[in-house]
Amino acid sequence: MRIAQKDLTEFSRSKMRMASFMLMPIILIALFGFMFPGTGSIGHIPLAVVDQASSGPGAAFAEAFSKVSSSSGQLRLTYYATLEQAKQAVVGGSASGVLIIYPNYPAQGSVVLIVDNTDPTVAAQLEGTVDSLIRLISSGGDQPLVVQSIAPWAPTSEFEFMAPGFVGVTVVMAGMAGLAAAVAREREIGTMDGLMVAPISRSSIITGKAVAQTIRGLIQAAIVVLVVVLFFGVKIYGNPLYIVLVLLLGDLGFVGIGIIATSAASDQESATMVLMMLEFPMIFLSGVLYPISQLPGWLQDVAWAIPLSYMVEALRRLMVLNAGLGSITWPLAYMLIFAAASMGLAIPLFNRAVTR
Repeated sequence: MRIAQKDLTEFSRSKMRMASFMLMPIILIALFGFMFPGTGSIGHIPLAVVDQASSGPGAAFAEAFSKVSSSSGQLRLTYYATLEQAKQAVVGGSASGVLIIYPNYPAQGSVVLIVDNTDPTVAAQLEGTVDSLIRLISSGGDQPLVVQSIAPWAPTSEFEFMAPGFVGVTVVMAGMAGLAAAVAREREIGTMDGLMVAPISRSSIITGKAVAQTIRGLIQAAIVVLVVVLFFGVKIYGNPLYIVLVLLLGDLGFVGIGIIATSAASDQESATMVLMMLEFPMIFLSGVLYPISQLPGWLQDVAWAIPLSYMVEALRRLMVLNAGLGSITWPLAYMLIFAAASMGLAIPLFNRAVTR
């Protein structure tokens, strides 16, 4: 009992460790409670519309579809002049599908829905919603709707949807936890003191460790990519160099977070607990396992403030939809700012921590 009392006393002396210990279960249960509020429906799905029917029944249908969609709150319509512009909106992530209304409505195939199957759950919800609205407008007549995919290689399983997210999570865990554990351990066993008296600057020490951890994270991400391709049939259609660029920016940003956590913590256990408290919410909210579009509105805002969400979104569009750099400009810009800010803050914090 005295050993147990000693361990508990030592544990309670670290304020950061105690705070992480108390907050972790509260954050997780609150997170799951808000993520799954008891309804599986998705509202305000963004849908790009290309209306090619300027008159006649097609024009009347387009007007009726707009009114019904607006009143139901299930869809958020954006109109585009050309099909190519609408498809680019889907590839860029601003729309979940394209609805094309042809002049020969109500003939079969006169209404075409092109869905983004990178998220099978949202794609199925969108298809069902559009189908039900069309049936409501046509009063049970012949169904003019034809459903297509934005790309013939779009994923047909949940695992293909989640695979890019797993690659991103690997980078997060390697960047944050790996470096934090390494630096904290060196501080505990005393080897960090030897580095401090070496004839090199402290900034060079942490920069070297960050570079080494970034390389390790990229190697681990490459291993995950090989496994999902070779053993689970996941295909990658995007430019490999673009994928490496996304992984590199994400890895640098999360390495910076790992350095910040290590600098703030007094020991390895405290640093690990703080990082776990950050990692778990990020993994669940960033769209890796659960579509962001199915979260409550305010929680979607939280999710899009998380850097991992942009990393996963960019990887998914590169790997599955063969998107170009123009379609992931905003995610890349966000990750670049995140990497610069985290590393810019991490290095001076580390220098300050090792002088205490």
